[in-house]
Amino acid sequence: MAPPTGQDPVLDQSRGERGFAQLRKAVMNSTQGPVFYIHIGVPKTATTTIQSFFTMHRDALLQRGVLYPKSIANSDGHSELHRALSAALEPDSVPWLDGLRKHMENRNVIASLFEEAARTEAKTVVLSAESLAFMRRPETLRRALAPYSARILVYLRRQDNFLASFYNQMIKSRLYAATFDEFLQQHADGAIDLRDFRTPLPMCDYERLLNLWADAFGSENILAGVYEDHDLPGGILRDVAAKTVIDIAGLRPPDADTNSALQLSTVALKRRVNALLSSEEERIFSETLFMTHNDGWIRSPPSNEEMSASLARRQSIMAGYREGNARVAREYFGGRLELFKAPSGHDSPLPDFGEKDWADSRHGLAAQMIAGLITEVSRPKS
Repeated sequence: MAPPTGQDPVLDQSRGERGFAQLRKAVMNSTQGPVFYIHIGVPKTATTTIQSFFTMHRDALLQRGVLYPKSIANSDGHSELHRALSAALEPDSVPWLDGLRKHMENRNVIASLFEEAARTEAKTVVLSAESLAFMRRPETLRRALAPYSARILVYLRRQDNFLASFYNQMIKSRLYAATFDEFLQQHADGAIDLRDFRTPLPMCDYERLLNLWADAFGSENILAGVYEDHDLPGGILRDVAAKTVIDIAGLRPPDADTNSALQLSTVALKRRVNALLSSEEERIFSETLFMTHNDGWIRSPPSNEEMSASLARRQSIMAGYREGNARVAREYFGGRLELFKAPSGHDSPLPDFGEKDWADSRHGLAAQMIAGLITEVSRPKS
């Protein structure tokens, strides 16, 4: 079946489904066309909380005219999100979704999305996946959704905080074993090495990220927020609701932290364990084990010397983003003087300040046993 006029042929894999033209007409006739709000992350900006909220209240929101699509969603263990868009439209930018892409290869993702929008007669469609922030050609998504109105929702986190949190996530949920220093160097070189693939990390350059999506969707359709406590006095969900004009009154937020981080004391120990593991089963078991005991491994407060060194390092990281952040503040935040507050002595120490804690007896017998095993296995062979 030939794609309708203006449709990118790469998107048409319908295998007998109704054509795009019919689907577009059905959606337009039902509601004069929904508005699509596309939440692209950035990762580590409460994305799981947002996705969990829309997942748990999918039915209630639909009664209010808001569709959080189920037909193209997949679960990440905490919530449902729309990685299928990335896997179908630009698979080369998200290599870790290769399995999902193969699973979806006989389905037309956009056709499924349009069919669900037409069937539910939604006035608003919310899509959410952090993997979209990795896209290099967002115009592909713009063409796929044409001619409907689409707006891009994105939250920005101060880069030093983002990098520390993203590193924590890689240690926690992948078999990543690099030190924080090595992680920063890989990031500076343009990609994080996760053994079986390398993942680019371009979203720290917020000027590049926003300009890329503005070129595809128009700067007037970029809804950007800052993920810092002083910028979200009502919380992230209220801010999302305000930006998307969605009524969330009476809908409760998720009960607990849906994607908690490793304690600093645990990071160095977990990364050493990661170096010994190889299979997906081992990865999942290791994450579960460490998160089960995560709250019990608390280090002593950092010393004044540690805090001073951490602050200097944070300032060094932020120096590389200063000019770009200033332009983002002016262009996307109404002339705001600064995008983020500067690092201060109130910030927590960076991840590598727990490097010596992994062998400390304060973490209990289990940690000592694991640390001893790792030390023995890692000992140079004579």
